[in-house]
Amino acid sequence: MEASNGHEAVEQAIMHRPDLILLDLVMPHVDGFGALVKIRANPATRLTKVVAFSARVFEQDRRQSQQAGFDDFVPKPVDLDALLTKIGYHLNLVWQIRPATHESLVSNASMSNKGTATGPAQLPETDQIETIYKLASMGDIQGILAQLTTIERDNPAYQSFVDDLRQAAGEFDMRKIRKYLKACLKTL
Repeated sequence: MEASNGHEAVEQAIMHRPDLILLDLVMPHVDGFGALVKIRANPATRLTKVVAFSARVFEQDRRQSQQAGFDDFVPKPVDLDALLTKIGYHLNLVWQIRPATHESLVSNASMSNKGTATGPAQLPETDQIETIYKLASMGDIQGILAQLTTIERDNPAYQSFVDDLRQAAGEFDMRKIRKYLKACLKTL
């Protein structure tokens, strides 16, 4: 579930009672600290694990979030491996990771070379790829998806490129997205 502001985050937390909440410290209407107070005040969500994340990564921000009652802190841009480690810790999960096959390693490194029935995949302009790369470096899935929608709308010839990135974005795999985009930039 996703909320667009702090007030909505509190409402969704109370309604859905998730096991863990990732709460941005900077949100419209109610910031992360205010949302946490409301989440902790409700009996239905009082014990829910809440992880703060923020682009502000000074030690005082981490300390302030800990003092406010957050269970943990994740800096932006979000490192997926670190985030999954923290989620696993707080929810007592043991992640099962399938070893990568040779085929998946090759396809992840060179998705842009994937051909279609009409020939090799076409790539958008360098500046569009660089924009998506910057968004991926910040962990901005919504921004990536918005850019992909624009690219798709402007030129259907880029559909294979858009589909590959949408799949990786759906998996929240920023490392895969960045690797793919680097490979694309090398071919331009």
